[in-house]
Amino acid sequence: MVVTGLGRLVLVSSLGAGESRSFASAALLARIGAMLEEKSRADAHATAAGLDLTIVRPGRLLTAAPTRRGALFEDPRVHGSIGRADIASLVLRCLDDSGAIGRTLGAVDRDTLRGPAGLEPMLDTVSAP
Repeated sequence: MVVTGLGRLVLVSSLGAGESRSFASAALLARIGAMLEEKSRADAHATAAGLDLTIVRPGRLLTAAPTRRGALFEDPRVHGSIGRADIASLVLRCLDDSGAIGRTLGAVDRDTLRGPAGLEPMLDTVSAP
């Protein structure tokens, strides 16, 4: 990646990859554990490349109209689902926000958010232009 001159990368991974794996359900790991291992390796490879990197880990992906309720959270315990259009919007927000560099962010729709009480998003689609 660095050899090609790429300096900024937003990598779309998955909840249940990397350090969020310990918060994944046994059912999820039984279904897609092998894929999550591959995504964990991709996350590690991208991190080692020395890029201005943001890893976005969406929850269960939905094919639905955008809700503009998608949000990014730093807490790896976040779970929920999110539409693909809202993920695309969040990725674009990450590209425009230098505060997202060096962070790994879980992406879910606020209406499906499950996790510890009091979670505040780092970025969301609600305030997107």
